[in-house]
Amino acid sequence: MVNIDFVSCRGLRWALASCILLVAGAVSADDLGDEFDASDIDARTISMSAQEAEITEVLGMLSKQERVNILLSSDVRGTVSFNIFDVSLTEAIEQIANAAGFAIEKRGQSYFVFNHDDAGRYNANGLTRVKTYELRYVDPLTVETMLRPYLSSYGQLSVD
Repeated sequence: MVNIDFVSCRGLRWALASCILLVAGAVSADDLGDEFDASDIDARTISMSAQEAEITEVLGMLSKQERVNILLSSDVRGTVSFNIFDVSLTEAIEQIANAAGFAIEKRGQSYFVFNHDDAGRYNANGLTRVKTYELRYVDPLTVETMLRPYLSSYGQLSVD
């Protein structure tokens, strides 16, 4: 059995106030406007609980509730159980992903969820970057061995 409880403190207060105003006839639905402002994404707090829930459903629900882009790689699947209280949106996504064994990267206003092995391997903007570093007091071959797993599929690393 899957059980998910979701409370967005700001969202809940807004929803209750909206219902009261609509029932009282004080405002129309069009007067309420947009509930969320992207500039304060991490200013709101979230409390959420789930037991044995599909991570894709949990993150999808969180994405819709908070109106934020959460993109999942094709291998993100499985169940997750957690209880989180009064955390920012970024903390909530990080904690839920980590509980299921996944990593996240935030690029602009979007969150990407994928396997830990893929963390940092892909360039956020798709452009090639060339950087040269002069190493001191360390064996260059040791550094090459440490960095090679983090190269993208098109990346190159050379040691002179």
